[in-house]
Amino acid sequence: MDKQQVLDLLSAHKHRLEEFAVETLFLFSSVARDEATSDSDVDFWVEFNRPVGLLNLLGLKAYLEELIGCAADEGTPKFIVSSPAGKGAEGGDSCRLGSLNCGCRIC
Repeated sequence: MDKQQVLDLLSAHKHRLEEFAVETLFLFSSVARDEATSDSDVDFWVEFNRPVGLLNLLGLKAYLEELIGCAADEGTPKFIVSSPAGKGAEGGDSCRLGSLNCGCRIC
């Protein structure tokens, strides 16, 4: 799945993302860079508008995987910033969904 396909799908289902308390969603890694292969998963960084539990996080993951039709990984800003492998927005390989930099407003 390429970046534009992911952005289009998420734009069309923004109302459903809000049901999971998603405030902001970031797309990062190979899909955001348009370097994904057929084996690539889709990586998301999600910010919530309220505290959420594990069931909400797992429900969102399942929903995203069903929607995009492939594996998805998600993390929160705290997880990504504290992870040595995670680059986050400052690492240069992320695309904020809803940012004017990407020209795509979702959340």
